[in-house]
Amino acid sequence: MVKSAAKSPLMQHIHQQMVKHPLFQRLEACVLVGHEWGEGNLLSDAGSRGREDKLITLCELLDIKAEKIEVTDEVHRVMQNAVEFAIRNPPFNDMKNKGLKEVG
Repeated sequence: MVKSAAKSPLMQHIHQQMVKHPLFQRLEACVLVGHEWGEGNLLSDAGSRGREDKLITLCELLDIKAEKIEVTDEVHRVMQNAVEFAIRNPPFNDMKNKGLKEVG
């Protein structure tokens, strides 16, 4: 059983959708996933914040081969679902009026 510590309704929704997915269920028994804080999070933090230059530099320093992969249609569907959930649920439902655009 996967435990979530997410407090925001949006992150809880995304987590619930993720653990229902067959590919996640196949990996669940053999993969340990967590959110790391601080200095140990440099690589994933750079990648998730659009700092590709920093990510590539860190990989080179650590002698790790960086490989860019294309986002699949499935990922676009997950993101669209998250956006739609956020628009439907307070306090996110005013995002539509603040310029939030559809993903995909």
